[in-house]
Amino acid sequence: MHEGAERPAFDAAVDALTPSCTVLHGRMAQPRSERSEKKRTSRAESAQLETEGRALFDAGDAAAAIELLRNRSVLLAKHAPGALPCLCARCLVPELDSARSGETEYQRDFVVSSSRTLFYWAPAELLANRRQLRASMRATLRLRLDESRRQAGVAREGINPFTGDTIEIPAATQRASLNPFTGKRDR
Repeated sequence: MHEGAERPAFDAAVDALTPSCTVLHGRMAQPRSERSEKKRTSRAESAQLETEGRALFDAGDAAAAIELLRNRSVLLAKHAPGALPCLCARCLVPELDSARSGETEYQRDFVVSSSRTLFYWAPAELLANRRQLRASMRATLRLRLDESRRQAGVAREGINPFTGDTIEIPAATQRASLNPFTGKRDR
């Protein structure tokens, strides 16, 4: 998103839900030396990984769930101490699944998209609509990842939906538009 541009309401909502950790807009929170090249995954593969992680969390094995997500995806959060515990890769504590800030109780949750995992704090009163909250967070994460790829102007890897083969999607370029009033091309 461009500097000075108004942020959509859903971005503000995501920021409100993740006060202690923010998405790095496509940058990985791990040091460059620790990063491994992750293969881009389909939505079905991301959903499968999220299901496996949730099953481990539900079974009470948070440490194994976090390790699974850390090994098979990139944890997207930067270190940002604040009122709630930090959820970056270094500070993520398996035993800590709830926190309190002021009068509000928060629960830790996560979503997976494009082999990226985002842990966030959700206010307890929103947990009644957990399914919709997760869908919204997942869609926002996917949107931010796609925006960062487009802004970078770099070719990216994708999956052909018909064959399942990995393909290269060329970098987006700024297209010249035709001004309907002057008939001239704007650049």
